[in-house]
Amino acid sequence: MTQRKQGNVGAPYFLRKGATALMGGLLLAAAGAMAQDDTGLASAPTTSSAASARTLYRVTNLGQGDIGVTMNAKGQVAFAYSDPFGQTPLQAWFYDGSNLHEIDGLGGGIVRPTGLNDGGQVTGIATTAAGLVHSFVWSRRHGATDVGTLPGMDTTWEPAINNRGEVTGYSTGDPSPPWPRAFRWSAQSGMQDLGVLLSGDDSTSYGRAINDAGLIAGDAWAGGHAYHAFVWTRANGMIDIDTLGNDYSTPVAVGARGQVAGNVLNPPNNYGSVFWWSRTTGMRDLGAGNGQGTWMTGMSPGGRIVGTITYPDFSQHAMTWTPAPGMLDLGTLGGRSSGSTAANDRDQVVGGAATAADSYHAFIWTPKEGMVDLNQRLYRAPAGLELFGALAISDNGSIVASSNAGLLLLRPVQACRCTHAAGPIVSNDLVELGAPVDTTIGFAADDTAANYEVAWSWGDGTVDRARRAGARNGSGSAQASHTYSAPGIYTVTADVTDQAGNRVKVARRIVVYAPAGGVLAGTGTVVLPAAASRRSPSSTGKAAFSFMAPTAAGAQLKAASAKGRFMFSLPGLSFASDDVQVAAAQGSRVRLAGTGTVNGARGYQFAATAGASGPGTAGQFGVTIWHTDPKTRARVIDYDSLAGTNGSAGSPIVEGKIVAR
Repeated sequence: MTQRKQGNVGAPYFLRKGATALMGGLLLAAAGAMAQDDTGLASAPTTSSAASARTLYRVTNLGQGDIGVTMNAKGQVAFAYSDPFGQTPLQAWFYDGSNLHEIDGLGGGIVRPTGLNDGGQVTGIATTAAGLVHSFVWSRRHGATDVGTLPGMDTTWEPAINNRGEVTGYSTGDPSPPWPRAFRWSAQSGMQDLGVLLSGDDSTSYGRAINDAGLIAGDAWAGGHAYHAFVWTRANGMIDIDTLGNDYSTPVAVGARGQVAGNVLNPPNNYGSVFWWSRTTGMRDLGAGNGQGTWMTGMSPGGRIVGTITYPDFSQHAMTWTPAPGMLDLGTLGGRSSGSTAANDRDQVVGGAATAADSYHAFIWTPKEGMVDLNQRLYRAPAGLELFGALAISDNGSIVASSNAGLLLLRPVQACRCTHAAGPIVSNDLVELGAPVDTTIGFAADDTAANYEVAWSWGDGTVDRARRAGARNGSGSAQASHTYSAPGIYTVTADVTDQAGNRVKVARRIVVYAPAGGVLAGTGTVVLPAAASRRSPSSTGKAAFSFMAPTAAGAQLKAASAKGRFMFSLPGLSFASDDVQVAAAQGSRVRLAGTGTVNGARGYQFAATAGASGPGTAGQFGVTIWHTDPKTRARVIDYDSLAGTNGSAGSPIVEGKIVAR
């Protein structure tokens, strides 16, 4: 994380190699005006009324991707996306404030950003022509530069960048050994090994964050099963800053003044807590109030921490922390859970929160207004648009959010030079083979006289040519229909173009299943439990899933040449498998299992439990994703929405359906 990078939650753990600790994920959050509740923490009411001078936001469609989302202080954005099953390269994009630019990779099939500085330099990982993962630095002027590897190693992972273009991350073997070692890279000096805390061939270290002064923070093996946070400078080298004797501590961010903050795990229950370190204070455990754990997801350059508090009933609330007044419970939007993801240095915090209507909405929080549902602050938004979570916020007030129309940039109206916005696509998502799929898309713009053309791509090789779509007072809609000839999971895309040639694309997945029998199929969204894992807080909020798998009697499905497939996604994590089996069935509940990819990287396994929908019910869904640590051979949980459910079907489906035939 750079000194000025906004909204990035640090190097994602989903693709970490060689680590032994369990992973924390993105935790969405919510907030409000200060009060006192029975937790003893300063907290907020569940909602707040808008001020008379409230800020409204204009919508810009960025695309379908929400992997590797990172934002700088200017409101520029880098992100990546792929199709649901990794059949096309994981493409990455840079939005410069007006236009999208594709980030070219290193000759392979994956490009994923991990950082963005204020100069528009993007860092990330990409596969080379040889299939190895290397880190890169990209700019519009110079393209992608391979940072290389440390001597004797062949991969580099999870880089972070500062405003001077200096990078930290870790280099390792594929497969290990050699084991991971933290590095520093610059265009002037090349690669530098930062060393380890303990000597030995099997010692490891990971660079996680860097500020503009060049201070690097990371974690390294400290003996036994312990990993300790460290800081590194050219003058003093690597120093262990974990003076609290934690089992595992890892930094998330470095502030402009050298403050380091991150997460710790401690036995016997390994509930997380947040630490704060500075040269004057040393390491401080910020505690959990009356909760049983806290988890940090990001920090502004000035030192405002955001994350979640987990309570004994496993509910989670968004939190923010500053040295004064300390940790604040930010409440919810009327539901049970919330989480904050990012903050800027204007005292604005963003995230997502459950509503009283059992939905999950993006929010912005300030000390003055408290928590505000961003869906209530949109200006001339397309019909049906719903914001699920805010992922990043810049110093100029721009916000990146996930939605039912893909990844969006929200900009204050006065600062926006926006064209039209589109989406979502409205359609039946689960369709019997032979039945028509009817779709509708809406769009809106400030130009009340604009004309539009809409072209449809159905994901099976069929494309409908662009047709003129009517608009009135800047808003309009278009309809289309298509019938598929084979079962499968398809991505439908609408391409909306205005009279100036500005294009916006919106996509939606459709599951088409054979009605003759022998198939389990489903698609929809689910609001995940607030405390998905006791061991390590996991992502909460709205997730999407689609799957189709043959049952034991699935001869008809196999005869139709349809493959069993499964996908699950939420901001920061995209899992896909085309190796799906029905592992067990009990009544209307079925357990799926197989192997797949996380954010385009292979080597992961999953188990999903689906409860088929009955009359008047939507069904239930839950999933666990894991990989095997190459060093310890231990099973490492990457995501678990079934923790504490005894393998039950998990959470009720909010939208969508599961059928068994």
